[in-house]
Amino acid sequence: MSAIYYYKRKASPVKWLIAAGVIVAAGFFLYWFYTNYFSKIEIGKPAAENNQVASSKNILMSLSGIYGGVQMSVENKDYATAVVDTIIHRGDKIKTAADGRAILNFENGSIIRLAENTEIIFQDTDETNFIVKQTQGRVYYNLSVGANYKVMAQNAIVTALGTKFEVINETASKSVTVLAIDKKVEVEARDADNNLIVGMRLDPNEKASLNLSAAKKDILKIDNFASAGLQQSDPWYKWNFDLDKGLNPAVQTAPKFETVIDSLLLTLTNKENGIYLAWSVYNRDDFKNYQIVRSETNASPKFPADGSIKSFDGKETNSYLDASPEQGKKYYYRICVVKLDGNVACGNVIGAQFGQAEEVKDTTPPRAPVLSATISESGVNLNWTKNSDSDFKEYAILRSAYNMSPAYSADKLTTRKIKEENYLDKEVNITSVGAYYYKVCSVDNSDNFSCSNAVSVIDGKIQ
Repeated sequence: MSAIYYYKRKASPVKWLIAAGVIVAAGFFLYWFYTNYFSKIEIGKPAAENNQVASSKNILMSLSGIYGGVQMSVENKDYATAVVDTIIHRGDKIKTAADGRAILNFENGSIIRLAENTEIIFQDTDETNFIVKQTQGRVYYNLSVGANYKVMAQNAIVTALGTKFEVINETASKSVTVLAIDKKVEVEARDADNNLIVGMRLDPNEKASLNLSAAKKDILKIDNFASAGLQQSDPWYKWNFDLDKGLNPAVQTAPKFETVIDSLLLTLTNKENGIYLAWSVYNRDDFKNYQIVRSETNASPKFPADGSIKSFDGKETNSYLDASPEQGKKYYYRICVVKLDGNVACGNVIGAQFGQAEEVKDTTPPRAPVLSATISESGVNLNWTKNSDSDFKEYAILRSAYNMSPAYSADKLTTRKIKEENYLDKEVNITSVGAYYYKVCSVDNSDNFSCSNAVSVIDGKIQ
């Protein structure tokens, strides 16, 4: 049997060379892909371990506008008179007096404007976590997109990525009001342990009123507002809106406010169809109109800050039925008068809940003055800082020959009115023998008081 042979075609060496080239190229590609991609990823490790920490940038700011009394605390130093063009850093503070306003410009185009009697602290100035602590007063924020902004006021937190809004912090009444003027802002109320109590996202032209001392269900109230109405009711808004338009308006300060006790005495009576208000007629000649003020959150409401539910042009009008209160809600009422010069006077406050009414007693003391003294042959000349509280009544000058810390009102020597921040005691001079101790106290219309430091005069010399 003959052998069978199978023919096998010899492979071409060119094909082998091509196959080898493809394999080598694939190997080089896999090596390059691994070294330039996979070897740079460390799965599961935090960014800090990858040496890829995000860059952090502080936003630069400067104080560009000063009106009236404005002070600054820079680099943890004491407050001093503010200077235009001062650069603001993390930890710096700004506060305005009763006649003061301030404007801050940011390098990114953002703007912050402080109204009267306001204080803010720049807790953090990083663009990823920009935090303003607003300890008191009202601030208008016009913030550009590109940074994460937060405003802290008492236990409220306002968050905005870039928008126009206002925050009003009234520490005395434990209330915070937030107005979303343009775009949206988030508002939160938190407890002492930073746990969220209630939160809300405000749309443009919505106002959140936070009563931080109320029960959880009553903390937050949402209302709508119109920008045109804001401008008409309060020159503060018109000033801000004009500045936003690039105009250069004159500063129109808020009307001067005073509490009167010789008229506008309010009483309330609960009726089946509402709360009936009656008051004593305003007894001065500068009357323009009455404004009936009502607030659900502010225990010391005023006009125009808290608006009004009704106005009357007739001076002899002395009653009004509020037919709109809701069952179970508490309201604070006050009768205010707009004077011919645009300033405002208001009477007492009464808190009422549909079904009962009670007067709200003011227990907040006024600011204590700072006392200094000189002595000569003419006597002891006392000088003290001016009180700017709206319900201020008088200064009480105290003197004692035995008590190193004279007591109000047992050691009261005499009194002085506002704009009389000095007194010459002619009974004690450089020839006097023995010790005399002085204080000056500020007293408000509710007879709350705060007293100054003590000044000692011993054997005719100031100690």
